Amino acid sequence: MTAQQIFNRVLSLMILDSTEINNYKTNFINTLNMILGENFDRNNVLRQFAGLSVLTEIPTITTLTDVVDYDKRFTSFILPYGIAGQLLIDDNTSLSTQYLNKYEYERENIKLAQFEEITDEYSDTSSEVV
Repeated sequence: MTAQQIFNRVLSLMILDSTEINNYKTNFINTLNMILGENFDRNNVLRQFAGLSVLTEIPTITTLTDVVDYDKRFTSFILPYGIAGQLLIDDNTSLSTQYLNKYEYERENIKLAQFEEITDEYSDTSSEVV
């Protein structure tokens, strides 16, 4: 998903008219990069669980056309809530709080864990149960 697509989701949560969009565009990229850093380890857990290679460094987004190579649950759902909550702090504190609470709840549901294959040392594959 591109940064522009995430920005569009953020804007839909913020309930803005077209004259207000540019006010938030300048802070969007910085806020996105901050939140990508916050979720780097959790994103790698999801990547590992899905059988994808983990990212070795936090991506830095510089333009709205950049691709955000994070798990789809982050890019389409969790990140927009966090970014909208951050951007609305000064303008609508009740909506900001609601979005930040949703963001924290959803990101906390992704537990930091390490996945590894295990071998069943107790199974007897040489005999068949009838």
